[in-house]
Amino acid sequence: MKSEGGLKELQRLAMAKKRKQYPSVPDAALPQERHNDTTSGGLTKAILRWLDLHNHKAWRQSSEGRYRPGKQYTDVIGRVRLMKGEYLPGTHSGHGDIAAIIQGRFITWEVKIRKDRQSVKQKAFQEEVEQSGGKYFIVRSFDEFISQYNSITKTETQWQA
Repeated sequence: MKSEGGLKELQRLAMAKKRKQYPSVPDAALPQERHNDTTSGGLTKAILRWLDLHNHKAWRQSSEGRYRPGKQYTDVIGRVRLMKGEYLPGTHSGHGDIAAIIQGRFITWEVKIRKDRQSVKQKAFQEEVEQSGGKYFIVRSFDEFISQYNSITKTETQWQA
């Protein structure tokens, strides 16, 4: 599901911003941004960059938990012991990967690559968001994101293929 048109437009927009930010630096000296939508991390970064370039408030939402290591102590005969650690689950399980405020509305995207499916908690969160007037999208490619973005902003993004 490789997207070419949307990613090239993203690269063009990023370069235009750099040219404006650094007008005295020649184009050859400005670093090129490379984006992909073949991994969930790459697609998430590309979406966040697009939203940033269009001046929207957007952030990546992390919901994974963390491991807290056990305490270390010395017993009565001088041996150092390590108590068992524990896993602390995340507090926002089920939230979308990306959240944004666009035109005063809360929008969230769940990034799914290949055959990933929504969990029960993600479906419940989707229902909460939609009942409160927000938008919840599942996105699998950058071009799909562009289509969803256009439906939100009621614009049509055109680029050279």
